[in-house]
Amino acid sequence: MPFEPDASTSSLPEIVWRTALDGLAVPVFVLRPDSEIVYCNTFGDAFLRGARIFRRMKGRLSVRRHSDDETFVAAVSLAHATQKRELLRMRMRTGEIGCLVNIVPMGEHGLLLVSIAELRLKPEREEGWSRTMFGFNPTGASLAEALTEGLSLAECAEAMQLPIGTLRTRLKKLLARTGTSSQAKLAAVLLRGSVLLVGGR
Repeated sequence: MPFEPDASTSSLPEIVWRTALDGLAVPVFVLRPDSEIVYCNTFGDAFLRGARIFRRMKGRLSVRRHSDDETFVAAVSLAHATQKRELLRMRMRTGEIGCLVNIVPMGEHGLLLVSIAELRLKPEREEGWSRTMFGFNPTGASLAEALTEGLSLAECAEAMQLPIGTLRTRLKKLLARTGTSSQAKLAAVLLRGSVLLVGGR
């Protein structure tokens, strides 16, 4: 989709947008607060052609299921209003987490940067990828990789058959090791790391 600068984007040259966004190996979109697509990178175009959850409709990024689209629109609006990042887990009809959506406000430009990580790419990642990328110990790596798949801490505790208190302690260590301050931020960092690791092969 060609970039067309206007009053909200004219302070940044087109080459900056294209270079920054097209250099990422994940679908990235620049949206207005009403979810209208201002620009998407090369991966974003390819993603929309084969996406099961998202689509382009009347010039805006939307979710195929109406109830999920309302949630997405509300999250975009909230991120714009509060100028704080939002992280969404989008479920497939089967109930599986299909993708994580990271919504980042762009401040004075009044736009939002939306990146989408498809969790269905999981088979391409080798077990223990977080140990390679971040140097986690085996137990920390198991928790990190489960969180990246979109599991909650309670779901991780059940899957790993460990008390939730033990996982909270491990989560604190992961937060300290990655320099993040919340589970959502940790998941975003881990996802970016896993995409870089897979993409670099």
